[in-house]
Order: sequence, then structure tokens, then C-alpha cells
Amino acid sequence: MSVALALLLCFGGWGALALAMPRHARQVLGHGTAPARPFLLRLAGGCWLGLGGWLCLAIWGWRIGLVAWFGIAGAAALVLVFLLPYIQRRPL
Repeated sequence: MSVALALLLCFGGWGALALAMPRHARQVLGHGTAPARPFLLRLAGGCWLGLGGWLCLAIWGWRIGLVAWFGIAGAAALVLVFLLPYIQRRPL
């Protein structure tokens, strides 16, 4: 259960970091972002990734938790990379 939560936190963090970029924001939202929004999205993305890392460290400790967090964050990024091109093709 906690591993799934760490995966969702990392996925949300990478998604927020992707939406902070103007190209991906136009691709997903259909328009650009407000001037203050990229900063808030970067802050939220970093916090969610950090919470996912903290959760992995709390579950497994420093030795295994750090490696597990890199693996979970990498898996979440890989899923987002493969889903991002299909988001613009979704029916409205």
C-alpha cells in the first residue's frame, strides 16, 4: 500500500514538473500557463517527489529506500513519458 502511494506521489510530482513547461502545458491544457503557475507547479512537483522519497526511506531505511525511490521515480517517469503523447489525442 505504501509503495503504491510512493508511486502515485512520484507520478504526480513528475506530472507537475511536466506541466510547468510551456510546451507540455499547451499540449495537455490547450493553452499556456499563467506567469505564477510554473513556479507553483515546480514547487509542488519537487515536494511530491520529496514526499515519495521520504516515504521510501521511512519504509526501507537509507540503504534500500534510496535505491527503491530511484527505481519508483524512474518507473513513474517512464509511465508519464509514454502517456504524455496520447493525452492530446483524448476525446473532449
